[in-house]
Amino acid sequence: MIICMTFRISYGFQGAIYALLITRESPRATLRSAGTILLVTGIGAAYLLISAGFVINISILHFLWIIGSFFVAFYALSAMTNHGAAAIFAIMIAVGVP
Repeated sequence: MIICMTFRISYGFQGAIYALLITRESPRATLRSAGTILLVTGIGAAYLLISAGFVINISILHFLWIIGSFFVAFYALSAMTNHGAAAIFAIMIAVGVP
């Protein structure tokens, strides 16, 4: 984090959050946790890229998309049993929407 802050690396905080969320109970759990984070990051990025293409030009639709995206992120936080995956999805939405 010192390097990220010194050289002003954009979104460097995500690396620190990912490192803290990966479980290290056993090698199998570490691999499963890292795979889950990779999968959820891909799903979040795909959601942002696909849906943003539809709403970027129409301002009212863009506003509704922002509201809907935050609703999906908060719903995922409350509904998913894997809280680490839900937090990663919410972070992807929170970083990508603005």
